[in-house]
Amino acid sequence: GGSASGAVVFGHGLGDTPEGWRWQCAAWAHELPWVRFVLPPAPVRPVTLNGGYPMPAWYDIQGLGDRLQEPAEGAEDSREVWSQAVEAEASRVGGRDRVVLGGFSQGGAMALYTALRSDMLPFVAGVVCMSGYLPNQAALAATLTPERRPLALRELPVLLCHGRRDAMVAVDAARRTRDAAP
Repeated sequence: GGSASGAVVFGHGLGDTPEGWRWQCAAWAHELPWVRFVLPPAPVRPVTLNGGYPMPAWYDIQGLGDRLQEPAEGAEDSREVWSQAVEAEASRVGGRDRVVLGGFSQGGAMALYTALRSDMLPFVAGVVCMSGYLPNQAALAATLTPERRPLALRELPVLLCHGRRDAMVAVDAARRTRDAAP
Protein backbone atom coordinates (compact mmCIF):
# COMPACT_ATOMS: atom_id res chain seq x y z
CA GLY A 1 0.00 0.00 0.00
CA GLY A 2 0.84 3.71 0.01
CA SER A 3 1.89 3.66 3.68
CA ALA A 4 4.42 0.84 3.28
CA SER A 5 7.74 1.39 5.00
CA GLY A 6 9.29 -1.78 3.56
CA ALA A 7 9.07 -3.90 0.44
CA VAL A 8 9.58 -7.47 -0.68
CA VAL A 9 10.37 -8.14 -4.33
CA PHE A 10 9.22 -11.75 -4.71
CA GLY A 11 9.89 -14.00 -7.70
CA HIS A 12 7.87 -17.00 -8.80
CA GLY A 13 9.33 -20.28 -9.98
CA LEU A 14 9.89 -21.80 -13.41
CA GLY A 15 6.71 -21.94 -15.49
CA ASP A 16 4.68 -19.95 -12.97
CA THR A 17 3.48 -16.34 -13.06
CA PRO A 18 3.00 -13.64 -10.42
CA GLU A 19 -0.66 -14.64 -10.30
CA GLY A 20 0.37 -18.00 -8.83
CA TRP A 21 1.78 -16.22 -5.77
CA ARG A 22 -0.61 -13.26 -5.45
CA TRP A 23 -2.78 -15.05 -2.86
CA GLN A 24 0.19 -15.95 -0.66
CA CYS A 25 1.68 -12.46 -0.85
CA ALA A 26 -1.75 -11.02 0.00
CA ALA A 27 -1.83 -13.24 3.11
CA TRP A 28 1.65 -12.09 4.10
CA ALA A 29 0.68 -8.45 3.46
CA HIS A 30 -2.33 -8.90 5.75
CA GLU A 31 0.04 -9.96 8.55
CA LEU A 32 2.65 -7.32 7.62
CA PRO A 33 0.60 -4.27 6.57
CA TRP A 34 3.67 -2.01 6.47
CA VAL A 35 5.26 -4.19 3.75
CA ARG A 36 4.55 -3.79 0.05
CA PHE A 37 4.87 -7.01 -2.01
CA VAL A 38 5.97 -6.68 -5.62
CA LEU A 39 5.82 -9.66 -7.97
CA PRO A 40 7.71 -9.12 -11.22
CA PRO A 41 6.93 -11.53 -14.08
CA ALA A 42 9.67 -13.69 -15.55
CA PRO A 43 10.13 -13.34 -19.30
CA VAL A 44 8.89 -16.14 -21.54
CA ARG A 45 11.94 -17.88 -23.00
CA PRO A 46 12.86 -21.29 -24.41
CA VAL A 47 13.88 -23.67 -21.63
CA THR A 48 16.18 -26.58 -22.48
CA LEU A 49 14.73 -28.71 -19.66
CA ASN A 50 11.31 -28.22 -21.28
CA GLY A 51 12.46 -29.47 -24.69
CA GLY A 52 13.23 -25.93 -25.81
CA TYR A 53 9.61 -24.83 -25.57
CA PRO A 54 9.03 -21.31 -24.25
CA MET A 55 7.74 -20.80 -20.74
CA PRO A 56 8.06 -18.16 -17.99
CA ALA A 57 11.66 -18.52 -16.78
CA TRP A 58 14.16 -16.22 -15.13
CA TYR A 59 16.95 -18.14 -16.92
CA ASP A 60 17.48 -21.35 -18.88
CA ILE A 61 17.73 -24.64 -17.02
CA GLN A 62 19.55 -27.31 -18.96
CA GLY A 63 18.64 -30.36 -16.90
CA LEU A 64 17.94 -31.84 -13.52
CA GLY A 65 21.64 -32.36 -12.78
CA ASP A 66 24.01 -29.92 -11.11
CA ARG A 67 22.12 -26.63 -11.44
CA LEU A 68 24.65 -24.77 -9.32
CA GLN A 69 27.26 -25.09 -12.05
CA GLU A 70 25.00 -24.47 -15.07
CA PRO A 71 25.61 -21.14 -16.83
CA ALA A 72 22.02 -20.01 -16.12
CA GLU A 73 21.78 -18.25 -19.47
CA GLY A 74 19.50 -15.23 -19.15
CA ALA A 75 20.14 -14.70 -15.43
CA GLU A 76 22.03 -11.45 -16.05
CA ASP A 77 19.09 -9.99 -18.01
CA SER A 78 16.71 -11.07 -15.25
CA ARG A 79 19.04 -9.62 -12.62
CA GLU A 80 18.61 -6.26 -14.32
CA VAL A 81 14.81 -6.59 -14.02
CA TRP A 82 15.14 -7.46 -10.32
CA SER A 83 17.60 -4.62 -9.71
CA GLN A 84 15.24 -2.12 -11.32
CA ALA A 85 12.42 -3.38 -9.10
CA VAL A 86 14.66 -2.95 -6.04
CA GLU A 87 15.54 0.62 -7.00
CA ALA A 88 11.88 1.48 -7.68
CA GLU A 89 10.79 0.09 -4.32
CA ALA A 90 13.74 1.68 -2.50
CA SER A 91 12.60 5.08 -3.75
CA ARG A 92 9.08 4.37 -2.42
CA VAL A 93 10.03 3.03 1.02
CA GLY A 94 13.12 5.05 1.87
CA GLY A 95 16.14 3.00 0.82
CA ARG A 96 17.44 -0.38 -0.30
CA ASP A 97 17.96 -1.27 3.37
CA ARG A 98 14.15 -1.51 3.56
CA VAL A 99 13.84 -3.93 0.64
CA VAL A 100 14.06 -7.72 0.85
CA LEU A 101 14.46 -10.03 -2.13
CA GLY A 102 12.55 -13.28 -1.96
CA GLY A 103 11.31 -16.07 -4.12
CA PHE A 104 10.37 -19.67 -4.63
CA SER A 105 12.46 -22.20 -6.56
CA GLN A 106 13.91 -20.36 -9.58
CA GLY A 107 12.61 -17.10 -8.11
CA GLY A 108 14.49 -17.82 -4.87
CA ALA A 109 17.58 -18.58 -6.92
CA MET A 110 17.23 -15.20 -8.64
CA ALA A 111 16.81 -13.44 -5.29
CA LEU A 112 20.15 -14.84 -4.09
CA TYR A 113 21.84 -14.26 -7.43
CA THR A 114 20.66 -10.64 -7.67
CA ALA A 115 21.72 -9.76 -4.12
CA LEU A 116 25.18 -11.30 -4.43
CA ARG A 117 25.99 -10.14 -7.97
CA SER A 118 25.22 -6.48 -7.28
CA ASP A 119 27.95 -3.87 -7.56
CA MET A 120 26.66 -2.38 -4.29
CA LEU A 121 26.99 -4.54 -1.20
CA PRO A 122 24.94 -5.04 0.78
CA PHE A 123 22.40 -4.46 -2.00
CA VAL A 124 19.25 -5.18 0.02
CA ALA A 125 18.18 -5.75 3.63
CA GLY A 126 18.05 -9.51 3.18
CA VAL A 127 17.10 -12.49 1.06
CA VAL A 128 14.47 -15.19 1.51
CA CYS A 129 15.07 -18.21 -0.72
CA MET A 130 12.44 -20.96 -0.56
CA SER A 131 13.30 -24.24 -2.32
CA GLY A 132 16.04 -22.53 -4.29
CA TYR A 133 19.78 -22.52 -4.75
CA LEU A 134 22.55 -20.23 -5.96
CA PRO A 135 22.85 -20.59 -9.75
CA ASN A 136 25.95 -20.04 -11.88
CA GLN A 137 28.42 -20.23 -9.03
CA ALA A 138 31.35 -19.73 -11.43
CA ALA A 139 30.11 -16.23 -12.34
CA LEU A 140 29.50 -15.46 -8.70
CA ALA A 141 33.00 -16.56 -7.71
CA ALA A 142 34.39 -14.10 -10.26
CA THR A 143 32.28 -11.29 -8.78
CA LEU A 144 32.88 -12.04 -5.13
CA THR A 145 36.53 -11.16 -4.85
CA PRO A 146 38.19 -11.86 -1.48
CA GLU A 147 37.53 -8.24 -0.41
CA ARG A 148 33.82 -8.39 -1.29
CA ARG A 149 33.05 -11.93 -0.15
CA PRO A 150 32.92 -11.29 3.62
CA LEU A 151 30.77 -8.19 3.15
CA ALA A 152 28.36 -9.97 0.83
CA LEU A 153 27.96 -13.17 2.76
CA ARG A 154 28.32 -12.11 6.39
CA GLU A 155 26.43 -8.83 6.33
CA LEU A 156 23.55 -10.03 4.18
CA PRO A 157 20.85 -11.82 6.18
CA VAL A 158 19.70 -14.87 4.22
CA LEU A 159 16.85 -17.22 5.08
CA LEU A 160 17.28 -20.41 3.06
CA CYS A 161 14.35 -22.85 3.40
CA HIS A 162 14.02 -26.16 1.61
CA GLY A 163 11.87 -29.25 1.99
CA ARG A 164 13.56 -32.64 2.09
CA ARG A 165 11.05 -34.15 -0.34
CA ASP A 166 11.26 -31.51 -3.07
CA ALA A 167 10.90 -33.40 -6.37
CA MET A 168 12.03 -30.48 -8.56
CA VAL A 169 15.03 -29.04 -6.71
CA ALA A 170 16.98 -31.52 -4.61
CA VAL A 171 17.63 -30.44 -1.03
CA ASP A 172 21.32 -31.07 -1.76
CA ALA A 173 21.32 -27.92 -3.92
CA ALA A 174 20.24 -25.87 -0.90
CA ARG A 175 22.81 -27.56 1.32
CA ARG A 176 25.57 -26.85 -1.19
CA THR A 177 24.39 -23.24 -1.45
CA ARG A 178 24.53 -22.92 2.34
CA ASP A 179 27.97 -24.51 2.47
CA ALA A 180 29.34 -22.12 -0.17
CA ALA A 181 29.25 -19.31 2.41
CA PRO A 182 32.42 -18.77 4.46
